[in-house]
Amino acid sequence: MKAIHLILTGAVGLLVGALAGVPERRTDSAASSPSGPNPSAQDRPQLDRALAFPSDNARIVRLFSALQEPLALKKRFQLFEALRDLTAQDLPALARHVESFAYIPRSELLPTLVDRWFELDFEAAQSWMLARPKEFMSIKAWATVNPEAALREALAMQSDWRATSLLGAAISQLAGEDPAAQAARLRTLPRSELRDGVFQGVLAAWAKIDPAAAYASLAEIPPGQTQDAARDGVLREWAERDPAAALAQINVLLPTLKAGVLGNELITDLADRIGKKNPQLALEWLSTLPVEFRDAPAIAAARGWAVKEPAAALEWCVENGVDVARGHRNGFNGWQAGVLGEALAAQPAATIAWLEVRPAGPDRDRLLERALEDSFWRVPKEQLFDQGTAFAMRLFEQLPPESQERTATALGRKRAEQGDLTDLGVWAQNFASGPARANAVAGAIGAAYERDASRVETLLASTASTADRDAALRGLAETMSKATPAGAAIRALTITDSAVRRETLDAVVTGWLKRDPETARTWLRNAAAIPEAWKQTWK
Repeated sequence: MKAIHLILTGAVGLLVGALAGVPERRTDSAASSPSGPNPSAQDRPQLDRALAFPSDNARIVRLFSALQEPLALKKRFQLFEALRDLTAQDLPALARHVESFAYIPRSELLPTLVDRWFELDFEAAQSWMLARPKEFMSIKAWATVNPEAALREALAMQSDWRATSLLGAAISQLAGEDPAAQAARLRTLPRSELRDGVFQGVLAAWAKIDPAAAYASLAEIPPGQTQDAARDGVLREWAERDPAAALAQINVLLPTLKAGVLGNELITDLADRIGKKNPQLALEWLSTLPVEFRDAPAIAAARGWAVKEPAAALEWCVENGVDVARGHRNGFNGWQAGVLGEALAAQPAATIAWLEVRPAGPDRDRLLERALEDSFWRVPKEQLFDQGTAFAMRLFEQLPPESQERTATALGRKRAEQGDLTDLGVWAQNFASGPARANAVAGAIGAAYERDASRVETLLASTASTADRDAALRGLAETMSKATPAGAAIRALTITDSAVRRETLDAVVTGWLKRDPETARTWLRNAAAIPEAWKQTWK
């Protein structure tokens, strides 16, 4: 009886929520009622359709009348009473009527009625559900009212996509919420793909309470993908609660595990979880593993260590052959910053100090460049160019010329994105003449244009050097080229240096011809300032 009362109470809540947006008759008292403002007129047909249900049945009339009550609490009470008074004979026609509604009101109202139907006539409601394989919202009521019948039906309809939810709900009703009791009840059922899938979910819940016991029950699932997935889920929970025990068990499994290009996903995930709490334990364990299992998990574990002790974590990685610049795989397609990136985010000053004392050579240069690129999105922006820290400039200035040329555009963009760049000429003085300076200026004005195009002329006027102005015009034209290619081409034509002018114009026009060849060719024909020889190369 208690279960039926809970279902009916929940059904009323769903119905009230579903009808919160259904129009109500406006009365003087409704104007200040807590039921909220009147819904829009476009919702009116939903209620009109409901009220159009032909019936002289007082119970059904009472139900639809309750929908019009403007006071929320009163409406809730009236709906509870109306639903309680419905009979099994009322429900078939009501269900058919609501089935004809549009998707949203149908999906909100129909489960409420079917839940009540299960209480009043279980067999009829079950037959109705079985005849409608797309319905699933009343599965909980199905299992609550008669869990044994629901269990039998779930086993009989194993190919039905709802069978897993129905069996799981029935087991919860029969065995309670204790995963151990649920597992015991599942053991009494014949093995099948359905039963194994539900068992996997029970083990996942059990692992949160007693991972060792859950792990000991894995044999209830036959060897294969389902068992492997259940095992991995239990081990992940185990690693959160008792890392040493989880690592002992993974060592037993190690001969059966395979390593791919990125190592083994389970080992990497365990190292990541344990590394956030006890990185030394995780790294000590990893040092005992075969090399093919080691690199990706070591990155995962050392990332957590790097947050607290960047220099120590980075040094450990170098000594153990772990690339601190390599990213961390997160899921199938996700990547996160590597050990170096995590260290920079947590303690940029200490991390940069560690980099600066590395032995000179290609590896140090590579790490400095990686650190600069990571700093653009990992270090707080106010610390990148602030006079007291200027971490971005500090890293950039230690790069070799070819690295500076590669990173200068991004550096300039990051500087302008802060919004306080007012003098492009002064910014350019941070760099020696050459490609890196030109790229830094181009990147800065491009980002400034994207942030606030009205400031571009002021920034251009601040450049006294012809080379700096040409670089700025190049960056401006490249940034404008997709949205306003004609304007970009006009900007490119004002570049003083002929080689830079031709290179920039070529980039703008080539892209324009690919996106909108007809408009681009028309513009070129009328562009008297462009030499005919150049036009011929773009045909």
